[in-house]
Amino acid sequence: MRFPLLETLIIAGVITISSSAIVAKVLVDLKRTGNNETELILGIIMFEDIF
Repeated sequence: MRFPLLETLIIAGVITISSSAIVAKVLVDLKRTGNNETELILGIIMFEDIF
């Protein structure tokens, strides 16, 4: 099954945003938001989302 390029990009964008939100939610649930590495993790995720 082949999707047109635009549909593929939209699906990829939704999956990427969803995965970042899931990681952020897990960090909040585990009460890890105050840790030093959390800022780095979220920064890397945002960088990956952009590029």
